[in-house]
Amino acid sequence: MPAATDYNRDGLVARITPSGDVLIVTGFEIAEDLLMTFGEETYLPAVAAFVADLEARGAREIQVFSQRSGYRMLLARFGFFLEQDRMVLRRGDPAAVLRARLDAATLEEMTTCAFDPDCPVRMADGTFRMIGELDVGEEVAEGGLVTAVMRGRHRSGVLLDGLGMGINTAISLEGGWIRVSDHPRAVPFHREAGAEGVSVATLNHRLRIGPWLCADFFETNSRMAELSALSDLALAAMNRQGSR
Repeated sequence: MPAATDYNRDGLVARITPSGDVLIVTGFEIAEDLLMTFGEETYLPAVAAFVADLEARGAREIQVFSQRSGYRMLLARFGFFLEQDRMVLRRGDPAAVLRARLDAATLEEMTTCAFDPDCPVRMADGTFRMIGELDVGEEVAEGGLVTAVMRGRHRSGVLLDGLGMGINTAISLEGGWIRVSDHPRAVPFHREAGAEGVSVATLNHRLRIGPWLCADFFETNSRMAELSALSDLALAAMNRQGSR
């Protein structure tokens, strides 16, 4: 059986293990400083080169194990679809290609720091815009410059006072941080057909969504070294830093 190899190039690392005509990819990570550079054009080429390297190995199927919704959204842009706990690229299968195009990034849960596109975000000048209209380089209240905007699809999340958010979005409450899903007024929702979700990273890792101060995508998912959820450990660390 061919030996596993390590991929480490342009700020992206992974462990690649051949298994018959399938490639198993684990440990898929993008360097923190690469994710936080200005605009997605800085990290998309690294992901494209990684996918090209995988495809060049000639496997019928590529399976990338990652629980990060943001990473899954990125891989979906390169033809991967979500299957159980992994992202899959299957060559020579028209049905798989169609599935990737239609609902590859429709995650069962909007688990990370993400929002319905019509959620109002406060801008630096005090006005409100729909978060789905934000672009890299604009300036929001609390967070400063927008450094990344990521779009995917989801079926489930929570509504807090009518605002759709990912279940692990961190919000400030009474001087501390909680998961939005732990708020007593949070109401779970499910949209079988799926709907767009928007994740945003900002220079100061903050967003004001309606009346709620929220941690951005980067702090919720990367800064605290969490993979799939905002854990109790991450919340404790954020609370030690204060609610700002």
